[in-house]
Amino acid sequence: MKKNNIAFGWLPDDGSGGGTAHSIGDIESSMGQKTSAQGWYAQAQSGTLFDGSQFKWRKDQILSGGVFQPAVMPTGGWWGLKYEDNQQAVAICKVMKEYTDAGLEVWLRFAHEVNYYQQDGTYQGDVNDFKEGWDVVAKACRSIAPEVKMWYTPNVASLDEYDEFFPDDASTVDLIGVDWYPKQTSDFDFATGSGNMKAFHDKYTSGNGIKFAIGEIGLGQGASMSSRVAWLENIMGSNEQMPNMLAVSWFNYYKGYDFRIAACDGDSATKQYFAS
Repeated sequence: MKKNNIAFGWLPDDGSGGGTAHSIGDIESSMGQKTSAQGWYAQAQSGTLFDGSQFKWRKDQILSGGVFQPAVMPTGGWWGLKYEDNQQAVAICKVMKEYTDAGLEVWLRFAHEVNYYQQDGTYQGDVNDFKEGWDVVAKACRSIAPEVKMWYTPNVASLDEYDEFFPDDASTVDLIGVDWYPKQTSDFDFATGSGNMKAFHDKYTSGNGIKFAIGEIGLGQGASMSSRVAWLENIMGSNEQMPNMLAVSWFNYYKGYDFRIAACDGDSATKQYFAS
């Protein structure tokens, strides 16, 4: 599924937020097109070796096609994600290797939204813990599963905050992006608005091979389908301003309110948009 030469993917609702779980196949059926990517979440709990079980029970879906975009969240601390002890990093990369060995392209969102999740307590420590953990995971994957692309995806913030958390070794970064859920439905712009997307894109994707992609996005408040699709159009229309933008994945959940634009009432508007 593509629009304006930007690949489009989905984070299918797993039912954890009160919605009805649906599969990537449900979304593809509703849209009438194959997805370009699919994202799923898993926690790497401190003190327990990561086994990828949250991915494995839906492995058939993941293998059905498109780029696999796993978000692996280091919860409870940074055990095994240190220079002197990298066992958790090795475990994560071995799971990623299962999918690259199966022929999938894998973009790993390790510790996504770290700038937000360290504030709310989901992740522990500070920026230095993240940077060390990132470096350890990136280097483990370079050894174990070198096809894996490391994807730095902070939560929406100022450019200074994106810079603060940006990994010290830029060679460990293959992709950058931002997760953004604006709490408005008009008079905002994806590329040049308060998300600082274009500024981030321009600073880090110039001449170094790093590409820009959005790991998850939606509207940050309940909104009509027309408003959701208008935000989608705004995002997908940014390719000329951000030429190194490759892909976008939509948070297709019902979680407190309806983020969905596929496999739901009114999704004909989304289908029409992608078909045009």
